[in-house]
Formats: sequence, C-alpha cells, structure tokens
Amino acid sequence: MYAKVIVDIPTSIINEEFDYIIPNQFEKILEIGSRVLVVFGFKETMGFVVGISDTTEYQGDLKEIVDVLDLDASLTIEQVDLAKKMSFDLNVSRSICLNMMLPAFLKGKYKRYIRVINTNQIDQKLIEAFNNKSKILLTKDLLKEFPDIKEEVKKGNISFEYEVNQYKGKQKQKYYNYSNTNSLVQLSTKKTECLNYLKLHKDALLEEICDYANCSADLVLKLEKEGYITSFVRDEETTEKSIIEISYDFTQNQLKNKWLKNEKKPALLFSNDNEYRLDFCLDVCQEKAKKEKKTMFIVPTILACEELEIFLKARLKGYKIVSFNSSVSKKEFYDNYINLKNDLVDIVITTRVGIFFPINKLGLIIMINEEEGNYINEYAPNFDTKDIIEFRANYNNAKILYVSPTPLIETYYKAIMGKYTLLEYQKDLEIDYKIINMKDEILSNNKIISRQLLEKLKECLLLKKQALLILNNKGYSSLLTCRSCGKVLRCPKCDIPLVLYKEKGYAQCSYCNHKEANYEKCRHCGSETISKLGFGLEQVREKIIEQFPQAKILQIDSDNLKAFDDIKQALLAIEEGTVDFIIGTNVITKMLKNNNIHVVGVLNADNFLNMNDYNSSFLVYSLIANCAIRYSGSLYVQTNYEDNAIIKNGCLANYNNFFNEEIKIRRMLSYPPFLELNRVYIRSEYKKMYIFANSFKKHFLELVEGEKDCLGPVYVNKYKSVQLLLKHNDPKGINMLFKEMYKKSLERKVELVFEKNPKMFK
Repeated sequence: MYAKVIVDIPTSIINEEFDYIIPNQFEKILEIGSRVLVVFGFKETMGFVVGISDTTEYQGDLKEIVDVLDLDASLTIEQVDLAKKMSFDLNVSRSICLNMMLPAFLKGKYKRYIRVINTNQIDQKLIEAFNNKSKILLTKDLLKEFPDIKEEVKKGNISFEYEVNQYKGKQKQKYYNYSNTNSLVQLSTKKTECLNYLKLHKDALLEEICDYANCSADLVLKLEKEGYITSFVRDEETTEKSIIEISYDFTQNQLKNKWLKNEKKPALLFSNDNEYRLDFCLDVCQEKAKKEKKTMFIVPTILACEELEIFLKARLKGYKIVSFNSSVSKKEFYDNYINLKNDLVDIVITTRVGIFFPINKLGLIIMINEEEGNYINEYAPNFDTKDIIEFRANYNNAKILYVSPTPLIETYYKAIMGKYTLLEYQKDLEIDYKIINMKDEILSNNKIISRQLLEKLKECLLLKKQALLILNNKGYSSLLTCRSCGKVLRCPKCDIPLVLYKEKGYAQCSYCNHKEANYEKCRHCGSETISKLGFGLEQVREKIIEQFPQAKILQIDSDNLKAFDDIKQALLAIEEGTVDFIIGTNVITKMLKNNNIHVVGVLNADNFLNMNDYNSSFLVYSLIANCAIRYSGSLYVQTNYEDNAIIKNGCLANYNNFFNEEIKIRRMLSYPPFLELNRVYIRSEYKKMYIFANSFKKHFLELVEGEKDCLGPVYVNKYKSVQLLLKHNDPKGINMLFKEMYKKSLERKVELVFEKNPKMFK
C-alpha cells in the first residue's frame, strides 16, 4: 500500500503530494490524517498523510515510511480537506495549514503509551507483552509484533495516551458553602451578593454563584481565600440534561420561527438587548442538543470565554461543556481535547485557538460579537475565522448564527441582500449622552478633559460611583517636535514619529520598539525647546491626579497589564469598587460589566475617525454605540466635529442610519462588500521591489476578470516593503496570478507575501 504525504516544508507554497510505501507493520495503523516520519532529500522530515492507495503512478524507486507519529489519526478527513482549501485560498503552504489544525501539545516531542482498559477481553499474548502492567511505553518493536493493537483500541479494550496526560478517575466537582466564622465588615456590594446567595443555597457551584451575583470567578475564589466561604470536592454527579424554557414576546417568537424555518443560510442575530441575545443562543443550543447535535461557541477574548462558560454552566445542567483558550491549563486543555475527540462533549466554547478542532455531529456554530477584529488572524496564514466556520458548517451540514449589537457592514449587507437570514430585534434605549465640542474647550486650556466631563467625574466621587475614560493613545504624547527648527523626532529605522512615555523616561517607536532617552534635545539643531503634541493615557492620568488627588486610578492597556493574570486582578479591583476612575484604550469597553459605571467618556473620538483605514467609520460607530448600549450611565463624547453623523448615530446606537450612509460611500469607492480587498507585500532591494510590484500590478489589471482596481505600489516602513492593495471579485483569478508571480519571485529573489484578509489598512 502507498501513502500520499505532504512533507512539512512551510517555506514553500508548492504543495506537491509525495508517494511513500507503507510498511506491513503500519498498514493497520496508518490513516488519512496521521503524521509520519519520512526521508525527504537527505534527512528525516515530518509529513501528513493526505491519501492512501493500493497503487501509485510514480515510476521510480519509492522510499518507505520511517515511523508513524500518531496511533490515532491526529487529523480528521474534514481537517485535511479544510487545510487544502485554506492553502489554495490564502496562498500558503499546505503543511502550515495542516499544522494549524493540531493543538500545541501534539506539536512537540512526546512519548506514546498504551493503557489497558478491559484486561479480560484482550488476547493473553498481548497481556504478557505488557508484562501485566496497566500502562506501558509504546515502541516500534511492540507494533511490529502486535499489528492488531489498533483493533483493540477500536473495541475499547485499550487506549493510546501521551506523556502530557495524567490518568484520572472520576471527574471531581467543587462546591461552596457560606462560613460565618469571619466578620462581614466593609465588604463590597458584589461580595455581599455572593454571601447572601450562599446563605440561602447550600453546596452551590461556582457558576451558580457568579451567575447570581453577576461577578467573576476570581471574586468568589478571593472570598474563599479570605475565609468567608468554604469549599469541598466530590465526584461529579451524572444528571439528566435540563431544559430551560425561554419566554419570548410576540416579535421575539416570530424571529425564533424564522430561525427554525431557515435550514441552510447563515443567520445574523442583530440586537441591542444583551439578555435576549444570550437567551436566544441558549435556546437554539438546547434545540440542537435534543437532536444529539453539538454546538461550538466562538468568542473573541479569554474573558468572553469565561463569562459565557459561567452563563451556560449555571443553566444547562447535565451538559458536558468544555472551553479552549490560552488561559486554560495544559492538563485541562489536553483532557478537553481528548474528550472532544472521543465524542464526550455537548458544547464547545473557544476563542480562535480551537476553531479547527474535530467535533463529531457538529450541528450549530455560534459566533459571539462577530464584528471583533480578533477574528482576523493577522499573522501567516492570514485568515478570517468566518471563512473557516462557513467551510465547517457546509461540511457538517450545520447551521451558523452570527451574534452582534453592531454587526460588520459586510455581514449586515449580506443579511439585507438575502444571503444571510436577518433576525433583528431592537429594544427602545434611553441613552443619556452629550457630544462636547473641544474647539470651545481649547480656549479654556482644557484640551484633554472638558469642563462638563470634569464636573461629571466630581459627581462620581461624591456618589462613590466609577467612571470609565477611553483613549486610543498610549504613552504621554504622540508627537515630539522642535520649536526652533520644526523637525519631528522620528524613528531612525521606520521613519515614523516616536511616542513619548514620560513615566518610563524615553520616546519609543510603535513599530520596532526603538527607544531614545535623550528626547528633550533636538538631534538636528541641538535645541531643547521641544513641544509635546497630542496626548495619551499617561497625560490623562496626570490631569486626573491634578484635579482629583484623592481619586484611585486604574490604567488598563497592553503596556501596564501584559499578562492575563494582571488583567484579571485589575478587573477584580473594579468589581470590588477599590478604584474610582478607570482609564484605558478601546479594548476595555467590552471587558467591563455595567456594575458601578456612572459615566463613560470617549476622550478623543477624532483619533479613531481620522485613521487612514477605510474601516475607520465603523470602528468609531462601534466603539460609541457599544458604550451607549452596554453602560446605563451617562455617555460623554469629546470631538472637534460635534455635527459628525457617525458620532451622533453612535451616541443614539442608530445602526440603520449609520449603515445607510456608510454603504453609499463604500459603493462609490468600491470597498467591501462590493469588492474583495487583498494586500500584497514585496520585499527586496529598493529598486527591484518597485519593478516587481509594477509587474504584479500590470498582470493583475490584465488577467483578473470583472471590476477591479489596484492601489499602489506604496512603500511601508513598518515592513520594509512595497504594498499593493487589490480590489476585485475574482478570488480564483487572484490565486492563479499569485502562484505564477510567486514562481517568478523565487527566480528574481524577491519575497512575496499575500494577505487575503488584512486586519487594518495602515
């Protein structure tokens, strides 16, 4: 027998399948999706089996497979097919795509073991070979002697394990009880709510406490550490699957019927009612479970993953729910993955890390907050999570539900054009908002925080409420310029303005992290009259301390809180009410629950509005509208353009008005959803890459069919390359063109990179 193998050569997009002979001892073990060790060229290399055949068309001498790395195929046929499609669509090596399908623990070196499950039903010779042990190391010699080992696995008599696994018996469940041995003085509102629940409910689960008090798991664990509650573990009880009856009004019931009638098209659940969105997801998830179908929830962040897990586990008793994200321990991640492969899971909750994992009987895929930028993988291979789940849904005959309060323009356009089923439900919102014209404030030297917002912050302190201030600039100042010669302090490598980090004592490049400590002296004329233009979070913090020296301030951004544990501790402080003002970049808007937020201030909406990205209007609308929808307090938006329709529609959370204006502009300029937009980077010697870029552009305009346009070539300092932006509606034509140009790039020693779904067009 022969195996068709994709050899692991990630540097090439030439995806040739090579034939290898399958040795007799591997014939009963090898499957499509197995990883193997083969000799390629003059060295042993890992490869993926993508086909098995009794014959071969190759006329020369074939080599044998050296070893089989996976005794149960590491990849399913679905994953193998998905990798092939991704390779074609994204113009990357198939081996890169195949590797993406694997969890991290299968990519390193590990030992393989056999564990005996049913001793009485296994051949006695096999038991003797195991030396009567329940777990032994699997070797090549053992495989040669007993090729029927795989058959015993299929019967359930033995199992394969890896050294990352620690064998365990029954699952343990942790329960919590109230302890009256500690004083209840000066407890936060959230802690008090948790304890009140435990006074009435004995042996409560973590998810039940968090769901009742609308708090994080960390808050409950802190109560235990402080001695207010106690916990114990016992074997997890097997219970029947609960059925939650969801109550709908007339309009909501109509949408549910519309969902049930829709069998094939993806659906968009577009609603500003968070409770309704969650209830609907819970309802349709139960509906699939009744038919013994599984649901995969995809969420944008680790925090969203944890929140959704708490919500579902508190309501769906008897369901096996697992989650995959980067905060899950290696042991739990492994156990969840093995249970998933063994069909012992009902619901999967995952960030982008788990979208490729195998799921038997997949019936429903739900993407929460589909507008989030985290769903675009901006590193090679550059893919959009939507493309992955739509392939998987078609492959498994599963349904797709996109969920969002502010859907992407492209998604909503597909919904109103009938490509998606639109499920729209909007409740009336009473939004207390104010748009502040900062042109008037500059005259009073209030360039950072307006007088009206300062008054609102003072009110927060008096009422012991919290304020959230959002600014998408880190550091102290975004531009350093010499007043004597007018030169701007730029990065010597990237030629972009350096950002001042006053507290750290240096100016830094946002691209390459180049730092300069001597930023107060002009490198051109030697003058020390340096102007600090623009403002960042450090300057906001300085202003608040100046106005409210007694206030407790928490700054949340990627520089201050680098580890996930740091973020969780910060959010715990907010929950407990130990901070007054929270300042941070726009990423924090969806981290925080409503809780005690009395006012939200968007300090510089123009910063988003003036980004050199065609998607900037949507980013501004989404930021402001999400604040209006998510927080019940007052919303203050500071801008130089108080009559700007995007900002006004955001404050009112009026998506339809915003969409109608935005779609006109995109149609006029041929941006998505009217044309697909790709990016190509060309790297080489300065002159050579421009020549190659213009050659690429010429071939693109000649060979790609339909409406099209090419923007560039433009030099991009960040990547030291020339950029082309390609507008078209001919993805197959683009793929064929790129493959031909890739061959030419190898001949001319030019590096060529293709991005199908650029995250930002800066």
